[in-house]
Amino acid sequence: MRVSHTKFNDDDFPVEAASPSVSVNYMPEQKAIIESTEPSIRVSAFAGTGKTTTLVGYASRRKNSRMLYMAFNKAIQEEAARKFTSNVTCKTTHSIAYHAMDVRNRYAKKLSFGLKPFDLSTPFNSTYIDAANAILIINNFTSSADDRISENNAIAVGIKPSMRARAVDLAREAWKCMINPDTDKVFITHDGYLKLFQLSGKPIGDYGTIMFDEAQDANPVTTALVMASTANKVFVGDRHQSIYGFRGAKNAMEEMVGLADYPLSSSFRFGQKVADAANVILRHTLGEERHELKGLGGKSSIDFSSNAAGHRGQIAKLARTNGTILDMTSGCMESGTPFHIIGGAESLKLNLVMDTFYLSVDEKDKIFNPQIKQFNSFDEMQDLSEESDDPEYKAMCKVVKRHGKGTPGLVASVKSACLPSTNGASVIFSTAHKSKGLEFEAVQLMDDFPSLMADSQVDGIDIQEGNLIYVAMTRAKNKLYLNDDIMDFIDNPVRNKLLGDPGIRSMVKRGV
Repeated sequence: MRVSHTKFNDDDFPVEAASPSVSVNYMPEQKAIIESTEPSIRVSAFAGTGKTTTLVGYASRRKNSRMLYMAFNKAIQEEAARKFTSNVTCKTTHSIAYHAMDVRNRYAKKLSFGLKPFDLSTPFNSTYIDAANAILIINNFTSSADDRISENNAIAVGIKPSMRARAVDLAREAWKCMINPDTDKVFITHDGYLKLFQLSGKPIGDYGTIMFDEAQDANPVTTALVMASTANKVFVGDRHQSIYGFRGAKNAMEEMVGLADYPLSSSFRFGQKVADAANVILRHTLGEERHELKGLGGKSSIDFSSNAAGHRGQIAKLARTNGTILDMTSGCMESGTPFHIIGGAESLKLNLVMDTFYLSVDEKDKIFNPQIKQFNSFDEMQDLSEESDDPEYKAMCKVVKRHGKGTPGLVASVKSACLPSTNGASVIFSTAHKSKGLEFEAVQLMDDFPSLMADSQVDGIDIQEGNLIYVAMTRAKNKLYLNDDIMDFIDNPVRNKLLGDPGIRSMVKRGV
């Protein structure tokens, strides 16, 4: 019999929280965690090793304790709310901060998902590059545990010494305007009100235990909120799945030295063939690892990506970039192959692609996005995007430059052809970043990942890029198709040159 309780999520919609009464046959590693008598612990969980099932068991054993499950994003929070027992509240840190700082009433009219250089250069009469640098500083500050903006934030994001003073001053002025609810001179970002919550010193809530999921990709501001709580803590993560270092993420599991460390190394997702391939990446590319990933998910196999054309059944094609996905959809539409894009077609930011196209053909009256509208020309957008190293705008320019006058037709076709869910789709497209937390019967890795081979990597492969390949590989349950480069590396692995640097080796261990 299944007993259910009604809870409310952060948007005040009822969700079902199930109290599992069915018997679960836990593995010895899982039992050790569930039965632990330690007040606070760390759980090092490899891909597909049943960490959520283990945490549900952990919470069920302690039904008299009020717990908080801190989810990495909204989708994970909603899924967790359906699985945990009624003594567990599931929230994201942003949702906690949203309510604590009364964002709905104080900042609703000036909320933004992100700032662009013109958002600061125009109101403060600064140069585009100074504004871009100031935004980098603000982003670094809002993800940090710092109590004020300083030159350290500028150093952390690599701003040239000659530009630091101007950028820091601008960042400080912009931050003052950002957190002032009485002016819309600068919009506040979602990370902005999260930082404001951390600076306020308000408690995260009255809980006996906080379960901190995906702790390897936590930003320091979130870790600071957790560490400020007197609750017991369960840190859960896999340092090898740290893929958000570009957002300032750091491994929170290393913040408390001396915690009892419990491994989860047996994956129920895939068989030993996939586990063996993943172990090659772990051993040679990502550093020293005491535990071997074991595949208990049944039979699995690995093949060359070029053979994926003959695959029968649904397959997920994982790419490094959105641009690659947009290009691949053309082939599906030409052949009439039904497809779905994880996050929907708009996850490719097709509206921004169209606005960039209108800029390229000098039809600025059709541009919706005010940030793109401020560019005088497509050439200016290209040049300033390169100068400020803006990955989003550079990607938009690249797509429009590649497809030219065919851009509107491509965008319209993708929007029309993309199925609303994976049901009925022969092909599922996703970036490797968006695939994290998901699993598929068959997975194909595309060719746009960085090369792992020694002759292609003069200085070695970036650890975060190596982590991303490991994440992508371990989404497969039964069949994994690897691109030629990764297949060659699995057959003839070489040690990542970066691991010879003691400083890099230390950072790898910390998940930095």
